[in-house]
Amino acid sequence: MIKEMGEINNLLKKNNQVIALVLLVLMFSLMLLYSHRKKNNLKDDMVITVGQIVNVRNGYKLNIDITYEFIRKQKKEEHSDLRVALSYAEGKELLYQYFPVIYQKSNPNNCQLLISPLDFKEYNIPYPDSLQWVKEKYFKGQ
Repeated sequence: MIKEMGEINNLLKKNNQVIALVLLVLMFSLMLLYSHRKKNNLKDDMVITVGQIVNVRNGYKLNIDITYEFIRKQKKEEHSDLRVALSYAEGKELLYQYFPVIYQKSNPNNCQLLISPLDFKEYNIPYPDSLQWVKEKYFKGQ
């Protein structure tokens, strides 16, 4: 009887581990799906404008949090992006600089600050000559 109870407990522990793993994979898959859908919505309904970096903070681990502003319908919008490709010191050097911003016309909260060549490539936008200095200083090889 005691041996059977131990076997049942082991089986329940294994089942809980499997359930936890399945939930983790499901959660990760939903996050990827949401991110992909958000990018596709932005690509399908995109407006390009100019924004200014107004704050840079250390983010979690190696990320930096860049806050930027842009004007939409005579109203100032403020948003932030996490960046891995730039250090905090590099981000601070970009403070108060202007960069292209894309946003979804029907949902302006879905927006993206475009700094690196990969940002532009992701949305099929040519990298502007006016940002060559950024590419040469921070993104060599991209």
